[in-house]
Amino acid sequence: MNKSVQQAVFFCWLVLFSLFFLKLWYTILWVILFALVMTFVQKKRSYCAHVCPIGYIQDRMYRPRNSEERKPANPSLLKKIIFLVFWLYLLLNIALFSNQTGILWLNLLQLMVFSLLTALLLQHFYRKRYWCSHACPVGSVLTGVVKFQHRRSSGN
Repeated sequence: MNKSVQQAVFFCWLVLFSLFFLKLWYTILWVILFALVMTFVQKKRSYCAHVCPIGYIQDRMYRPRNSEERKPANPSLLKKIIFLVFWLYLLLNIALFSNQTGILWLNLLQLMVFSLLTALLLQHFYRKRYWCSHACPVGSVLTGVVKFQHRRSSGN
């Protein structure tokens, strides 16, 4: 891992430490903003590949199986549902509980734990990093940014 990626990983773990131990609910927004900036600058989803804490945990927990990889019935429907639920839950919680930081922190922590558990379950039942490539709501936004940049640069 090169030095800039190591620094990015350190930043994300520092932000997550702030979220979990200092109970600063807005640090999840710093992670998302950092992912967006990193994607704009590098024009690829290197945040997802090298920095994302959920991806890191999935890599550490992955155990290859001998059985064939299974595919869900409709991965695009799963992706749309997760995307909608994640962003609605995040935005509604910020709007409703912005003056009640304890409740907001707890709700965002639940969102992160739910995302991690969902990622691990999808990986167990389907394939390695299935969450990252097919269901992650932040990854979906980053993919949109990359596609927009490529479309804009090819149009010039």
